[in-house]
Amino acid sequence: MKLFLVCPQCTHFFESTSTQLIENAGRIECPSCEYLFDGYAHYRFDCLEADQPVKKGGYISSIASTEKKPQVDISSSDNLGQSVEIQSLAPQVGENKISRLSNGPNLYEAVFAPLPQKKSIWRLANIILFMIFGVLIAINFNKQIPVSMLQSSDWTYQLCERIGCEFRSARRISELRLVGADLVIRPDIGQDVYQFRATIQNLGAESLQLPAIELKLSDIQGRVITSRVVYPIEYSEDVVDLELGTKMEHQVNLLLRVGEGSPVAFDSYLFYPKEDKA
Repeated sequence: MKLFLVCPQCTHFFESTSTQLIENAGRIECPSCEYLFDGYAHYRFDCLEADQPVKKGGYISSIASTEKKPQVDISSSDNLGQSVEIQSLAPQVGENKISRLSNGPNLYEAVFAPLPQKKSIWRLANIILFMIFGVLIAINFNKQIPVSMLQSSDWTYQLCERIGCEFRSARRISELRLVGADLVIRPDIGQDVYQFRATIQNLGAESLQLPAIELKLSDIQGRVITSRVVYPIEYSEDVVDLELGTKMEHQVNLLLRVGEGSPVAFDSYLFYPKEDKA
């Protein structure tokens, strides 16, 4: 069933749609006289006659007319002959009957349909972020997660324990300093035994892994006599997590036995060894 609008000023009759009414909030401009009126209050359906006004929520007045077939009265006379008189009754106009339309589209369904909901960009962005987070968890399952990603969040630690992952400190060698390095001979302990002492400082804003230390001992001519790499598990047996907290330092105390020559100089470096990937 089609929906028609009637201009209250010029009574122009034109077709419209419920979508057009919704988009314009019911304000419709007459294409004939350009008069702006409320389309929700001046509408008709195609089942109605053009000269029949319809009010919102009201009743439809229909005129019912009754017609009677003409009656024929035949009378006979002996003297004048037969004559036929046809009497016809004028059509009588019936009374106005009030009736409500029982069939046809519901006005609410035709005109007052709910507005289409616009998709929120933020809702879509949140869905994408949750999907990315789920993929990362699936890929990094049972893998090591940097502590820098999970700072001061108790629930993240509990979640990691449930899925079986392992926390590991970040590796930033630029924020570590090796200060107070010293190499002295210790004849009281044994022949060709040297003691290396130094302090590793963490200048960063987060906990870092303890690095490895490389020592190069050279003779009087500058030739390298021996070179050795000391890993954190060797010089920090008392440290359980093998990490250095923020703005903290760690004392290194090592005993080295040099078999060839007598070193007169040394160099020390901090570095992170490359991890073996399966």
